[in-house]
Amino acid sequence: MEMGDFIAAIHLATDYYNGDVDNITVGLPENNDIRHSLVQEKLIDMMSASLRYAFGLTANSIPIREREQLQELANACFTACLSMEKFDFLFEVTYDAFEEGSAEGVFLESLEPYILDRKITSIPPGVVKSLVLHFISLGLETRLEEMLCHIDPQTMDIDQVTTLCEQNNLYDALIYVWNQALSDYITPLTKLLELLQSSTFDSEQTDKDLNALKIFPYLSYILTSRIYPTGDELSVGKADAAKATLYYFLLLGRNIAWPKGHGKPFLTRSGSEAQEPPFP
Repeated sequence: MEMGDFIAAIHLATDYYNGDVDNITVGLPENNDIRHSLVQEKLIDMMSASLRYAFGLTANSIPIREREQLQELANACFTACLSMEKFDFLFEVTYDAFEEGSAEGVFLESLEPYILDRKITSIPPGVVKSLVLHFISLGLETRLEEMLCHIDPQTMDIDQVTTLCEQNNLYDALIYVWNQALSDYITPLTKLLELLQSSTFDSEQTDKDLNALKIFPYLSYILTSRIYPTGDELSVGKADAAKATLYYFLLLGRNIAWPKGHGKPFLTRSGSEAQEPPFP
């Protein structure tokens, strides 16, 4: 730290915390609990000081402008916070520092591999919103959808995420959230059918056409007891309930009002309800 290499210092302190060094040589106990209690406070202080220094918040410090250095700092903080399981520090102190330093994009892009490796599955709604807006601004919708399908939907602001997904045609993520957070398997089906109704399927397929065709893999996944779109296996109880709702919708023999109880009849044909076939 005194030499100014705070990134190396954070990595070294993380190694001390994890016991990845010769503990006897550096004077640390072998017992994990005792060593953790000794190192954790110092490591957190070290990261806090490094973030203040990096973004020019301390006397005589010059903000870092090099993206590569900011990425190294972000990765050092991710590694340390994951080792200590200090996710509050990661998403409050660290993210806030990057955001205030107009470098939240670096933090969010550094977050991506940890989400995809399922090392981080719970993310605050504010950070999820920033994640969505940042990756959409870069035109990286496919990578964004893959991330959203690896985040625990129970920790999301459901209304916020579904609204953002629908506005930006992220139907894979939208279906995942409806299914996994709300156990709602019919609403995604109605949304896809609405897309099918308005699709033209000309020689050049539009994004709407491609999303509409997701109705077939969606039905395939749910009716074979898999989570859409990850392919992970549904538990027996959830799989039975999911299949039952789809069979109810598809095989009832008449159109239904949806959402159930306070929705309008779902129609697949324009005009009056009488024009609907028995199995729409």
